[in-house]
Amino acid sequence: FTSLTLRQKLPFFGKLDAREARSNASRAALSATLEEARVNLVAAIKTEAYTLWEHQSLYDIICRYEELAERNIGLHQTYTATSGKSSHHMGIMSAELTLSELKIQKSEHLQHIQNAYARLSYLAAAPVESVELSLEMESMKGSSSYLNAVGQNPALIAKAKEVDAAKAALDESGLLLYPDPVVQAGYFYRDAFEDYFSIGVAAELPIYGREKAQEERERYTLLAKKAQADDMRNTIAAKIAMEHEKMKKAHTVYRVITEQSIPKIEHMFDLASASVQSGGDLFSTIDMLEKRLRLDTRRVRALSSYHKAHAAIEALTGGSL
Repeated sequence: FTSLTLRQKLPFFGKLDAREARSNASRAALSATLEEARVNLVAAIKTEAYTLWEHQSLYDIICRYEELAERNIGLHQTYTATSGKSSHHMGIMSAELTLSELKIQKSEHLQHIQNAYARLSYLAAAPVESVELSLEMESMKGSSSYLNAVGQNPALIAKAKEVDAAKAALDESGLLLYPDPVVQAGYFYRDAFEDYFSIGVAAELPIYGREKAQEERERYTLLAKKAQADDMRNTIAAKIAMEHEKMKKAHTVYRVITEQSIPKIEHMFDLASASVQSGGDLFSTIDMLEKRLRLDTRRVRALSSYHKAHAAIEALTGGSL
């Protein structure tokens, strides 16, 4: 006795389309996740580049002030030696202590620069030996211009694609309640009897509510994905608002220092430096130098903070700004 049996299940109308829709939605969610990773990587590289620029700028500023301090100390020592006065030695010692502090700060910034290059090389997956970057303060935009681009956030887009995939899975699970027809054909060869051929039609019926339970699970998953998407949208909007406030603060600090503080301190420093050449108080000159260094440091950090916050907003809006 020999037999050959063929069995073919025919999916119920719409099931194949539902499976294809779920598959396409899953691929779209994966693509959106990859785009999210790309945007976050770009933001990380920009932030690290701004950090590098900050420490490089501060290093250069300290080098310049170190030269000024050494020059003023030299001028004061020359005046003291020629005039024969010894009452200014305390000023020279204080200035030398300030000079030592500048050298320490310079060493610290140099270490930060080396660390930034190492992190950039890691993020770029390639050796980074130099970065050419020039930062300028930009005009501020209102927060509404950024909040209007919340929908372009890559994480939110990826979550929306996950919602679409969950919706497609729910549609597919709803069709599982309908039985799939089955066609079965067979050919039977028998030695003692005549051969015969048979064909039949059957159906696979849902048993014990398994399909209904699966539909409820998919419905719950869809509701959870929608709730996560709504919460994510609110979270992103809050992050954009916070980064915008950072930009406003940095913008204000930069403008106040550049337009109000720096012109005054430069005039005071020029007067103090001129007095040193005629035997003036070195304490005042070094004090002006330290104040000017603090202002320049705050200005550089404000500019760096502004661009870091802007890079964060660009990442939150999918780089659409």
